[in-house]
Amino acid sequence: MLLLRFAAGAGQVFAVQEQTPVAFKAIRLPNVDGRYDTSLIKAVDSAGNTITVDEWNDTRRQGLHSFFSNDTMGGKAVAEFSMKFDENYLYVLMDYMTNANPGYDPGKKGELIIDSFSIAFDTMRNGGQLPQPDDYVFVMTIRPASNGGWGYSWYARQGTGNGWSQMISDPSSPVYFGFQARPGIGRTNNNVTKSPHIFAEFRFSRTFLGSEGVRVRIFGYDLETDMIVRWPKEAISTMVIDLYGDIVFLAQVIPEFSSFLVAPTSLVVAFGLLRTYRRKRRLKSCCALSDP
Repeated sequence: MLLLRFAAGAGQVFAVQEQTPVAFKAIRLPNVDGRYDTSLIKAVDSAGNTITVDEWNDTRRQGLHSFFSNDTMGGKAVAEFSMKFDENYLYVLMDYMTNANPGYDPGKKGELIIDSFSIAFDTMRNGGQLPQPDDYVFVMTIRPASNGGWGYSWYARQGTGNGWSQMISDPSSPVYFGFQARPGIGRTNNNVTKSPHIFAEFRFSRTFLGSEGVRVRIFGYDLETDMIVRWPKEAISTMVIDLYGDIVFLAQVIPEFSSFLVAPTSLVVAFGLLRTYRRKRRLKSCCALSDP
């Protein structure tokens, strides 16, 4: 995909080739807890260069596109998403770097009353003009709490052939098999800001996603700035599945981590973490707050 961008202050236009989104095989399994784990494992690659492996940098970051709330492309919203997988799950990070605070305004219309993330899947990768039973959308909302903190809720809908089903809020539903989701407000390793901002972590079971890849539509909304971010940019809503974008699963680790040697002390730590993650693979029930 070819993008045109303007050089700041120079009045110059230059072309940037947008990378095709890829989900790589995970080196390190993320803990879906709304905390960006920056406790780094030190490593050395085959060329002798030091590598730092944190919770999400074994993925490739993909930029979302900035829109005003009237669906006009533009503005200064900046967000990225990352994906990786293991044998059982697809892990997704949504990182909204210019969204500093959750908000809630019941006086607004429709879905734009609250900060939110959503990810919709075309699991059979067969497109369509309306959501079918193989299509799912997962929504997370984030808002300030009366105690000065913040709260969140999540739910899913399934395609009916004519649109989306009613909200599936029962955590025991098969839709939520293996599902985990948690937002956070904190620092992440990105090239935009080191200030705390909103991000969200997700885990989806691969039993309904397929083995080669998925078609998705990813969305985020910042109520304070009234800005939308989404990918792909053509997917104005979740309804037209034909406009979703392809994510390819590669059965290899991200290239810069494909060959490295872990320092002995860190190797012990890494194996300890792996055992911990394996013990945690039993399903945990996600208690969602009621949807606003």
